[in-house]
Amino acid sequence: KVEQLSKQHQNKIEYLGVMSSKQVRQNMLDSKILILPSLFDGWGAVVNEALLCGNYCITSDNCGSKTLFRKSPFLGTTFKLNKKDDLSIVLNKSLKKADKLDFNLIAAWSEENLNHEKAVNYFIETINFSNKNNKIKPQAPWL
Repeated sequence: KVEQLSKQHQNKIEYLGVMSSKQVRQNMLDSKILILPSLFDGWGAVVNEALLCGNYCITSDNCGSKTLFRKSPFLGTTFKLNKKDDLSIVLNKSLKKADKLDFNLIAAWSEENLNHEKAVNYFIETINFSNKNNKIKPQAPWL
């Protein structure tokens, strides 16, 4: 279905298949939308990488990073994995609004909220909270 959809939208979608990490990074920089159709993904680190490149992201509803889109819907959206054709529907809607998306805003938001320093600090705060060294539950910087 993905290959068929890419043929229908030849000027907007190119199906590339498997590639190296270096190729992935370059393709993200050259792209506008990332699709992560996971059956399950605890978070989906590739979403962070894509957002940092300014990509709008579409993930399955079984991907943990979907929480980003609830508070900041300009970053991306989800599709229902168990609903037939939902990915197609969501992708078509996203392609129709692609010209209105602010990819620079996505990259800037990601640089501010998904940077390594904030992630490390959040991790340390979470460890301290779980070890009862800190009574205040940490808030993820991206929420």
